[in-house]
Amino acid sequence: MAYESPPSKGTGIGRVRGLGAAHEGTHHWVLQRYTAAGNFLTVTFLAFSLVLLPDFTFETVREWIVRPLPTLAMATLVLSVFWHARLGLQVLIEDYLHNPASKFAALLVLNLAAFGGTLFGLISLARILMAAIGQQEAAEAAAEVAGQVQQQIQQQLQGLLGGGMGQ
Repeated sequence: MAYESPPSKGTGIGRVRGLGAAHEGTHHWVLQRYTAAGNFLTVTFLAFSLVLLPDFTFETVREWIVRPLPTLAMATLVLSVFWHARLGLQVLIEDYLHNPASKFAALLVLNLAAFGGTLFGLISLARILMAAIGQQEAAEAAAEVAGQVQQQIQQQLQGLLGGGMGQ
């Protein structure tokens, strides 16, 4: 009776370990390339649009960032940068940490940090937008109040001037 080898399970080292191929490396590699390209394009757009601003005062940059395209680009950049960092660090953790408990803990911390950083970046962007909208509404309300005060002053002046002329 001859010995028959078990069916092939991927690469030679995979057969030796009995693990086979995970078949996730290509997808992970492609995702990291997509996020890298997205980061490059988004940073390039943001850099060129910032350079084209007339000056770099706080008001000018705030007015720029609350426009729809820069806001969308910044939100996309926040998402893409943290996703890209998570993908790259995940590979390092999986390749160089061999203790399952340490690997699990490191991946947990990595995912929490990536999620937390993304959340912080998006909330910060939202706060900038809300502050700009609030200031715009406050300026409009102040202009409306100033217009009402001006009308009242004109009416009082006309009343004083008109009342004094008629006597």
